[in-house]
Amino acid sequence: AYTTATARFTSIAHELLTQLTAAAGVTPDAWRPDDLVPEGLSAPPRFYFASRMAYHYPAVPWAAWLADRLTPRHARERRIRAAAAAYLRDLLSVNAERVKNDLDQRVLESRRQFEFRFRHVLGAIIRLAAESVQRAQAARAAGHHAVAAEVSRIDAALEELSAVLEGA
Repeated sequence: AYTTATARFTSIAHELLTQLTAAAGVTPDAWRPDDLVPEGLSAPPRFYFASRMAYHYPAVPWAAWLADRLTPRHARERRIRAAAAAYLRDLLSVNAERVKNDLDQRVLESRRQFEFRFRHVLGAIIRLAAESVQRAQAARAAGHHAVAAEVSRIDAALEELSAVLEGA
């Protein structure tokens, strides 16, 4: 489910980045589609299984041994089955919780890594767009001055021409 969600988000992000790149007039090299690749859970698992044997082991082993020897066989087997069932319930409960918490942590860390890459690509596009705007403004300002200078030159040439025509 995480991989599917990441793939969908990546597809939407690629569309957004393509539109931003086109709207900003940024070169297509500003980002590559492989900068954002859905990779599933990128964080490694970090959990380990617990044995919990020490928790269930009798505090006084010789007393448990003596009780086993003094109780009838059917009572001893019933106690052993109950102890084994309690151990398995505890073992499954603890380890299932560890797996769940590890999965939650992996999803969170993987999401953060993906967000970091997305923000990095988005930041690069924004920087390139800002540079494009600055270049456009500089070209516009230079163009304005160049046009004004050309208009002045043409006006001077027209005045010279008018003076020549009047003197002729």
